[in-house]
Amino acid sequence: MKKYLLLFLLLAQSNFLIASQPNSDVMASNIAIVIHGGAGWSRNQTEEKLKSIEDGLKRALDEGFAILESGGTSLDAVEAAVVILEDDVTFNAGKGSVYTAEEKQEMDASIMTGELQNAVPWLLFQQ
Repeated sequence: MKKYLLLFLLLAQSNFLIASQPNSDVMASNIAIVIHGGAGWSRNQTEEKLKSIEDGLKRALDEGFAILESGGTSLDAVEAAVVILEDDVTFNAGKGSVYTAEEKQEMDASIMTGELQNAVPWLLFQQ
């Protein structure tokens, strides 16, 4: 059974960051996944909302780990985890961003493969 270490860090505007501590078999393979659920929301969340956030992040991690544990690629694992976050109404992933001081939505995205170190960034996209 996986043990999860939830790290809730205040990054920028109260980003949630979650890291997972895999079981010993997975640790021997050096598998690690770190995700965050976005920025720009208030610290004054209800217990129900916090539980919803935690559940969504856990679902994303579980899916990513399942792919890695079954021999899938890291790119496939990342894609699956992001799709879960994008489909969860708790998060704004894939739907927009918080507004800047100039009242514009700007977002960045990137993905990189470690083996070839090829990266595709998408920077300062404005909606």
